[in-house]
Amino acid sequence: MRILKGYSTKNDGSMYLSAEGFDPENISNRDRFFHGIGCDGMRVVAAGLVHGTVVSEVTSDSPPFIPETDGLVTRTPGIILSLTGADCFPLYFEDPVSGIMGLSHAGWRGALGGIVAETIGVMEVLGSERADIRLHIGPGIRAGHFVIGHDILSRFASFPDEIRRESVNGGIRISVDLMGIIRRQAFSAGIAEGYVSESPECTYCLPERYYSYRRDRPDTLQTQVAYIGIKE
Repeated sequence: MRILKGYSTKNDGSMYLSAEGFDPENISNRDRFFHGIGCDGMRVVAAGLVHGTVVSEVTSDSPPFIPETDGLVTRTPGIILSLTGADCFPLYFEDPVSGIMGLSHAGWRGALGGIVAETIGVMEVLGSERADIRLHIGPGIRAGHFVIGHDILSRFASFPDEIRRESVNGGIRISVDLMGIIRRQAFSAGIAEGYVSESPECTYCLPERYYSYRRDRPDTLQTQVAYIGIKE
């Protein structure tokens, strides 16, 4: 068995799926992409994503698209967990002892709501030991580019070290280190410091490589796809 894990790029085309209907071009992009990384014969299951904290177990009987969820967990080889993103962070959870895998979507709402702890909790129910779980934080919008308004500043009160203020054109610009918040929550949830890793790439900073909603503000959402699974 081997673990398949990664994140698409802009060159692979948009991978966005919507509960309101799937764009045929995006479906074609996904089919081509998953074929190219060796997923033929595997079931690809996608999270619907609502910027919440619901985490769903995926089995061989699960549908290919699970709405109203932002996290997926499986202990079944032959399944690829997937979700899309274009600034929000994909979180890859691995338990090499039990073989249980998880993949969650962390925007600011999900991160503050506790998506990290929720994913770990579902993994534990399926048989993981918290001490065995590894977390990798994939590409997303890094500190300095995730700018927020004063209207939601109070939501981040528990993370003062991750809030940055700077003077811009006579006003105060507030940004948040969302990856720092996710990292702190992983440690608080019991993941050992040596078991947390992160991508150095910022989706906002790399326009040739990644779609970024906050940078591009497109009329039609375009996204990458994150994936993880065990190939038998």
